Amino acid sequence: MLLLPLRMTRMLGSDDVMNDILDKLKGPSSQGNESVMNDIMDKLTSQQSSRWIIAIAGMGGIGKTTLAKSIYENPLIVEYFDIRGWATVSQKFDSKRILLQVLDCLINKGSEDSEYEELGQKLYQSLYGRRYLIVMDDILGTDSWDRVKSFFPDNNNGSKVLITTRPSKLALQIDGPDYFQMPFLKLDESWNLLRRCVFQDQGCPPELEEIGKEIAGKCGGLPLSIVVIGGLLAKSKQSRKNWQHVSENLSSIVNLEDDERCFRILKLSYNQLPVHLKPCFLYMAMYPEDDETHVPTLINLWIDEGFVKPVVGKSLETTARVVYLHDLIIRNLILVRKWGPTGRIKRCGIPDLLRDLCIKEAEKYNFFRTTETTPTHNNTEHHDQISWRAQRLPFRLLRILNGYNRSSSVEQAGKVRLEEHFHLDNLRHLFIRAKLPKLEFPPEFYLLWNLRTLIFDKYSSYDNQPVLDIWRMPQLRQVKVLDLLLTDPPPPPPMVLENLETLQNVHNLRLCEEVVERIPNIKKLGLCYQKEEEELSPGDYCLENLCQLHKLEALTLSLRISEKLTLEGTRLGWEEMGTTIGSLPYLEALKLYYYAFVGLVWETVEGGFPSLKYLEIVWFSDLEQWRAEATHFPRLERLDLVFLDKLKEIP
Repeated sequence: MLLLPLRMTRMLGSDDVMNDILDKLKGPSSQGNESVMNDIMDKLTSQQSSRWIIAIAGMGGIGKTTLAKSIYENPLIVEYFDIRGWATVSQKFDSKRILLQVLDCLINKGSEDSEYEELGQKLYQSLYGRRYLIVMDDILGTDSWDRVKSFFPDNNNGSKVLITTRPSKLALQIDGPDYFQMPFLKLDESWNLLRRCVFQDQGCPPELEEIGKEIAGKCGGLPLSIVVIGGLLAKSKQSRKNWQHVSENLSSIVNLEDDERCFRILKLSYNQLPVHLKPCFLYMAMYPEDDETHVPTLINLWIDEGFVKPVVGKSLETTARVVYLHDLIIRNLILVRKWGPTGRIKRCGIPDLLRDLCIKEAEKYNFFRTTETTPTHNNTEHHDQISWRAQRLPFRLLRILNGYNRSSSVEQAGKVRLEEHFHLDNLRHLFIRAKLPKLEFPPEFYLLWNLRTLIFDKYSSYDNQPVLDIWRMPQLRQVKVLDLLLTDPPPPPPMVLENLETLQNVHNLRLCEEVVERIPNIKKLGLCYQKEEEELSPGDYCLENLCQLHKLEALTLSLRISEKLTLEGTRLGWEEMGTTIGSLPYLEALKLYYYAFVGLVWETVEGGFPSLKYLEIVWFSDLEQWRAEATHFPRLERLDLVFLDKLKEIP
């Protein structure tokens, strides 16, 4: 699926190797590619009225996806076409997945639960009568196009389909396309690319230039090989002796066929990885081809697997992100796909040729296996990680269990009892996406002595919440369960959860001192407060003790049906008043003290505060304007305003 770029978003695609250096190269990687790009854009914007197919062919790693992306995002193309969509096809062709990807680009309304024909009709209707551009990246067979082409209407208005493919013959077999062959880089272009990868904007030392050009030439003009070797050189000692050693290693493979030479170059870079980075790199093969890997999830898996070693003064998460992940990115073995709003890497991935290398190395060392259905034979106890679809799990040494199920219940989908899987006493990471039928975690669950991560996603229960006694599980690092209820802490001596850093979706938690002192290292906390039949008063929740959680970095508070709310010193923006506080349907009394909100203007919105009867605002020295209509605050009975020095008038 294509996510339209927001702040250096990286495109998914099999040959997405140039994205991380496009800002350095400031354009296509060669004059040849620039010429091809111009020719393709001319074809795309030609007066050809019928739907037309244009093919870009070339071996893996040559930059087909990068070129297609540059064209797709070109302002002239964006303006010329009414609508655009992107789908990555790859080796395991899934026609339904193709339709979903394109629909997500067009209308963001594709549903995985829809039938194939229903999705096809929705796509056809979305494209009908509009001039569209559809990119189908990494097509490996004519069947890929033949099975979906009926859903792309010929509107006789200049609509185009742009495909990328490795086999040159395939480009000629698809109905009547214009065909463009991607050229290899010339020697000077190869050297410029290698030099940029190693030295960024700095110049190359004169003593390394000759041997550097020699290394660039031995990469065969393939961008993927060049950037990976560039990453290797960037992380190694900048000496002629070291570069000569790399050149000699390349000499043994320079006469191989293009595909084999590329693979051997990638293997050379992998072999030079430090021991602690190799399992982290191989772990990328666990994810589907062309996947946008969620970095926080990946890092947690690395930690739970035991790959990340402690560093004095740094948390395991910081070490994994700043040291391990950053090192692999510098080596161009992992690519940044998307940045988060705070400047952290949000999504990452690897080109499919590097993923192929990961798979081969993982198989060689029996590193892990990923399966859709669980085999029933008895030689599976060595598996460390497996992807699960609610089948019986005999893997006694299993460490990571990622279970995915969209059905209404684990027991209905797999016809097994969830408790049957809690004999996996080596389990460190448990992620189940399902609706759990039980109100309490069964006793067997607490025998998972090694569990670090517990995530139950899409839990659904309208009347009850699951109850968890986390105080019996000292190894837990993160817990995410929707509407989770915690048991009260046991009596002294206290069990302190030193490892717990993330606790989310906890329902009506009383943050008494006994609780706070047992979670001293919590960094991410998500709390939800909802009125019950025997509701505690706000003071009973002890939220003032949040200030004692000195390592807290992120706090999420959800107040579902509070009747009384007091805020002081929270320094929220006034826009939060309408979107969050004003939407509380049962809120009757609101007291705002001393910079609870900051800003010059508060503008209330229609429909807010439907039940509010009492409003008190004290000591807001920067509030100048309060804009409200007569229909706002429909039930307000009393208003107290104190020390609002700059407020010009009361609405």
